[in-house]
Amino acid sequence: MDIERPYKDKGKPAPWSKQTRVVRPSITESDVEKILKKAKDRVMDWTKTNAGTRVAPLPPAPPANSDFDNQ
Repeated sequence: MDIERPYKDKGKPAPWSKQTRVVRPSITESDVEKILKKAKDRVMDWTKTNAGTRVAPLPPAPPANSDFDNQ
C-alpha cells in the first residue's frame, strides 16, 4: 500500500528540503478499488515465492526451567 502513497515509502520531505512536493488530487472510489486490487495482486505474487514461516521449520521449544519462571 505504501507504493500508492504520494511520497511512496520515504515520507513527506522536511520543510527545509528542496525536494519537490507532490500535489495529488482527491482519490475516487474507483481509484481505491484499483489500488486495493493492485495490492492484492502483489501479495498473491509474493505467496508464490513460498517465503516466510509457511515452509520454515518450527523453532525449538524453550527449556522447561527458564529464568522467567523464577521471577
